[in-house]
Amino acid sequence: MDKVFRLGRTVSHFKTAQLGAKFQYRLVKFCYDKNIFPPPVKKNPHVHFVELIPSNCSSSVFKEGSFSFLNKEKRFQSSIDWNFSEYGQLWNIRLNSLEYLSHLDTSASDGKIVLFDFIKEIKRIAHDMIHIAHPFVS
Repeated sequence: MDKVFRLGRTVSHFKTAQLGAKFQYRLVKFCYDKNIFPPPVKKNPHVHFVELIPSNCSSSVFKEGSFSFLNKEKRFQSSIDWNFSEYGQLWNIRLNSLEYLSHLDTSASDGKIVLFDFIKEIKRIAHDMIHIAHPFVS
């Protein structure tokens, strides 16, 4: 009984447009689920989007300690400088995105190096932030 009262109170605060949109959504979903009428967009059986846009078509590559993006390459000697900004913000964002790990030229060993270094760097940054914020907390 309490649920019915709560539902009624909630519905009474809806705007008319919200109620209409909710009703339309549920009606259309019900019709699609029961195959009462087909979806408005017909799919072409000859088009395969997975083949048109491969998931490994990355323009950035990490190979043997060297990261390359936008025809600019940086070799990291001991560890990766995750705040490297000599080539610009876009280059740094791509370095931090880790999407280059899905590229075919990135080996599993290179991927492990990148991930372990990233994890190590995140821990250091978090540690530094705790020490900076500590005087304000006390």
